Amino acid sequence: MWRSPESEGGVGRKYTPKELSALIYPVDHVLDILDHHSPEMALNEPILHKMDEDELIFGFYELFQALLTDLPVPKGEHPGYQEAMVAELLSQTYSLVETECEFEGDSDSGFDPFFGAARRAAWTSYLALCYHPESTENLIDDIDLDLSDPEVYLSSRLTREVWDAILQTGGIFDALLWDTDWRLEIMLDRPEQTTEEVRKLMGYDLDIIHRLAPTPTPEQHQSALDYLGELRRTIA
Repeated sequence: MWRSPESEGGVGRKYTPKELSALIYPVDHVLDILDHHSPEMALNEPILHKMDEDELIFGFYELFQALLTDLPVPKGEHPGYQEAMVAELLSQTYSLVETECEFEGDSDSGFDPFFGAARRAAWTSYLALCYHPESTENLIDDIDLDLSDPEVYLSSRLTREVWDAILQTGGIFDALLWDTDWRLEIMLDRPEQTTEEVRKLMGYDLDIIHRLAPTPTPEQHQSALDYLGELRRTIA
């Protein structure tokens, strides 16, 4: 969950495109692979496999509306699919970072089709959301980096393990998500009594955790596509 209300008005933190570069950057990539593959083949988070392509597109639209605008936090917090989409987009960016590193290290490839764009987006988010110069607990503190270098994100000292920490096992992931409740969809495969006992013990609202994106009208679907297309340009 994110943007927990900071006042009785129910409006939490509003993020900037710069802070969310690591989420915005892979949107075109995700939409493209959804055009050619089923959600099961294109996406990593199981809860997202339960939605059709148009529902996923509208869900991504809702996600960025929640993160980038002054919409109030929904009663009972954000639904599980939105949290899963945050994790999914970070995972997609990490995969693109891996691909960049692979091509960069392949002397036989003869070209670099990526030019570090995924690393730049991830680095931008990390600095904006997570890096605090006065802190002694930054993920990159033990790496000798020249942070004044505008292309420091291309440093070979930023290994895949470091990018994993930045995007998936800490860093941006932890800055945006407090937990992974949406992955409790596995509970749906358990006996109802067991599910109910765990729900009561942990205080989970499974209706929120397991809720899926609504099916959009054709007009809503097109508006969501238009919005996502414009959003990508905000970090170009």
